[in-house]
Amino acid sequence: MGNYALKLGDIIDDTLRVLKDFRGAGLDGFRWSRSDVLYAVKQIYLDLARETHTIFNTIDIAFVEGTYIYDLPADCIYPTRIGLTSTTNGTFYIILPRSITEDVDMTSLLIPSEGLPNWFYRDSLDFNQIGVIPTPGAASGTDYILDITYVRTPSGLVDEGDYPDSGLPEFLQKDFKYGAAALLLSMTSDKGLVYKSRVFMGKWLGRVNMVKDNQLSPTVREGAVPI
Repeated sequence: MGNYALKLGDIIDDTLRVLKDFRGAGLDGFRWSRSDVLYAVKQIYLDLARETHTIFNTIDIAFVEGTYIYDLPADCIYPTRIGLTSTTNGTFYIILPRSITEDVDMTSLLIPSEGLPNWFYRDSLDFNQIGVIPTPGAASGTDYILDITYVRTPSGLVDEGDYPDSGLPEFLQKDFKYGAAALLLSMTSDKGLVYKSRVFMGKWLGRVNMVKDNQLSPTVREGAVPI
């Protein structure tokens, strides 16, 4: 970890300070317990992973002749780039999404049609599955693999000595307190605190948007295709 990395316990303490409910390092606040704050930190931590592409992974899936639906990794939140890589010469190219809600005869596309897939789809499938069109045939299925880059679930925060996932920008960790505090304040019935939550959320989202802006567009960054 670098100079800006914070342990979970530090983030909880900082959040309680922002909430003006800090009683001492490692202690519950008067109004919010450490478990309350931990819940809020985990929520904004996961939201950050969903909103940015800072935590990602890649996987290669081998085609199987006659099989057009494949399972995605258990830690996949959503794919950002889907393509084919040649197993013979390494050539890579993006394949494009197709919604099966379009006026498409899926039966003729999926079952009788065989060849090198040039479309993928995810709607109508389980959240952890992906389908390809046409169905991989004997010739194409052995020559190419499905190459997927995806936003992944961040590593868990359990013990107060844990650090957030190394894929996240370390400088952003000091701002977790604003997102967590905003979430906790928004769940109160006090109108003044709810208003304050909006102020904190504005600070948090400002930092998140800065990260997203610095990543450039998905197309420039990863050759991504819309999902």
